[in-house]
Amino acid sequence: LTKTGAGNLLFNTGAGNGFTGGFNVNGGTATLDFVNLGTPTNLIAPTNALQVNNAALTITGRNVAAATTAQTFAGTTLGAGRNTINIAKGALATSATLNLGALTANAGSTTIFSPTTA
Repeated sequence: LTKTGAGNLLFNTGAGNGFTGGFNVNGGTATLDFVNLGTPTNLIAPTNALQVNNAALTITGRNVAAATTAQTFAGTTLGAGRNTINIAKGALATSATLNLGALTANAGSTTIFSPTTA
């Protein structure tokens, strides 16, 4: 699945997404919002590799008491440009974990990792 251009692509479902072939974010923001996922684990199938190219990925954890949100990718490539990875566990939640797998940062890549409790 490839998200291209400005704007936000929001994943916010009660079930995980079973697509295969990788998850590419080429500009703008892709938001994985776990608020509706009963067991907040892997909104995107963990067999997918992630590629972020001059874009942002935001993980919004399930904000309920003792929730532990987790997303795993098979590997991650950070492309040239300014990339941002935002992780918000939620004030009531216990934790939010993002497993990027093997990480490759291409030449010209600048990446900001921004964890918050909000």
